[in-house]
Amino acid sequence: MTSTKRTAWCALWLLILVPAIMEAAPVAATVRSYRKVMRTYPFSDPNPIPVVGRIYPYFRFDGYTDTPVDREWTVVELENDYLRVTVFPEIGGKIWSAVEKSTGRSFIYDNHVVKFRDIAMRGPWTSGGIEPNYGIIGHTPNCATPVDYETSTGDFGARVVVGVLDLLTRTPWRLEITLPSDAAYFTTRSIWHNATPLEQPYYTWMNAGIKAAGNLELVYPGTHHIGHGGEVAPWPVEAGTGRNLAFYEQNDFGPYKSYHVVGRHTEFFGAYWHDDDFGMGRYSSRDDKLGKKAWIWGLSRQGMIWEKLLTDADGQYVEVQSGRLFNQAAESSTLTPFKHRGFEPHSADAWTEYWFPVKGTGGFVDAYPRGVLNVILPGSMRPAGSRGRRHMHTPPSLSARRQRTLLKWRNPSRAARNRAERKDEFRRSCAPRVKTAARLPCPRSRGRSTCSSRRYCRNRLPW
Repeated sequence: MTSTKRTAWCALWLLILVPAIMEAAPVAATVRSYRKVMRTYPFSDPNPIPVVGRIYPYFRFDGYTDTPVDREWTVVELENDYLRVTVFPEIGGKIWSAVEKSTGRSFIYDNHVVKFRDIAMRGPWTSGGIEPNYGIIGHTPNCATPVDYETSTGDFGARVVVGVLDLLTRTPWRLEITLPSDAAYFTTRSIWHNATPLEQPYYTWMNAGIKAAGNLELVYPGTHHIGHGGEVAPWPVEAGTGRNLAFYEQNDFGPYKSYHVVGRHTEFFGAYWHDDDFGMGRYSSRDDKLGKKAWIWGLSRQGMIWEKLLTDADGQYVEVQSGRLFNQAAESSTLTPFKHRGFEPHSADAWTEYWFPVKGTGGFVDAYPRGVLNVILPGSMRPAGSRGRRHMHTPPSLSARRQRTLLKWRNPSRAARNRAERKDEFRRSCAPRVKTAARLPCPRSRGRSTCSSRRYCRNRLPW
């Protein structure tokens, strides 16, 4: 081929490939600020008399109303091809909503009104969104007041940084909220610094609201849950009653619920709305975030009254929280070993969390920022879409089972460990043929002493 022909062929391939590459490249993530009018139930001016105690030098806000007004709020919006995230820097820097664009659903609780009520340390607080908390205990003193913010774009995508100085501990905190251009997740990177020469209290939890309706299941791997005072109980099935506490609608007893789930070393938790076939996940290194907590208002009137107090039409919500410690220990507790540790002088901490939607998987058993995994074992007990009640799942055909095994992400080392664990569970469930005085029937043999399918007993796993 002559040099002229080679040049022509190269030019032709460039004409074909370059547009295709450019078309496949993701659109850069964007950030913009604007003013938005929202129905607001405001709070009063601060009490001019300072409260000498644990919130000093902050003032408290004591006046609230049931008469709404239309008020403009500053909104920072991050957007890429997959997600649209809004942040309200005038309300504590709260991440107000996070919408998965192909479905139009927000995978965190999106409150369409701003309804302040006397809940936080200084009083005003609003439900929904993702709220950062740093300081001594409870909702941060700045959860309903303006914080500093700055926006930027670059190779990392689009970003807004919010933060303020906590006057109780004299420690500044910053939260970097970043939306990459090519990912269906956003990250929150916390930077907290004790600039004082004194040890300060150490308390930090991320508090995310999610809607309660839709046959909600909390995906919290663990074996037990502990209370604020160190009380221990099994998780997720309650001893004595058989309630599956991971399902919201089975918590229809007693007052408010606070579950700090422990017992399994995992790096994720989340929730799934089975009626919507949609969910949310949160991931971080376990070294960064040990604690995972779920908070549920009581399903009696004691808790449900807060639905009307905190929103107009968006329904009840549940809080899913992540913390640096195992639990939010009560100040007076003598039972729990997980007391708040001190924040050493002139030290700093930083950690990153990933937040993402989940759709079309029927639930999930493992999660990672790039995807989730759901596996339903033959003969296993699984949610039946019947408000948390469980039934025996009969073995489907091989092709159907492959369709039910929803694999969105694969980490070779972890996948190998999970596969080995499933293989061991499979062997145990298939009653191996050994010479015993009393041979137990195989659970798949319908009463016979041997399995009805050699394929199962030979452990030829479909995965």
